[in-house]
Amino acid sequence: MIATELTGSLADTRKAIMKLLALTLALASLGAQAGPIEFTHRQQPDNWSNWDKHVTVLGIAPAFLVELVAPEWSRPAKFGVCMIPGLAHEFIPGFPTQGNTWSLRDIVSDAVGCGIGLFAFEGRLRLTPKPGGVQLSYQTRF
Repeated sequence: MIATELTGSLADTRKAIMKLLALTLALASLGAQAGPIEFTHRQQPDNWSNWDKHVTVLGIAPAFLVELVAPEWSRPAKFGVCMIPGLAHEFIPGFPTQGNTWSLRDIVSDAVGCGIGLFAFEGRLRLTPKPGGVQLSYQTRF
């Protein structure tokens, strides 16, 4: 078993993670109000050059948070919440930079990252209250 110590209480940790998920959902909602999605291809060209960033930052990292906060949810529910940051990144016009448009390849990379993350973390993460903090552990069998 690999264990990492975190500071703060279990309740504080869950509150912080839930606030992060709520903020992500709020940003996605604001993006829906920002106007129509541009379907023009200003990106030159749409290649797989950033797949690793999409898999890790917009796929595996959200899967870690979803599995940590709501391990009892069904797989489709976890996958749907895991995809929110990646879809928000793709469909909010001009986010994170002007001229950025959506990319099917990036969405596929986000989905692959969510799948890998949910497979890797499902049922293996544990938050345990300890005196003066919380212990985060990852369990695996060989």
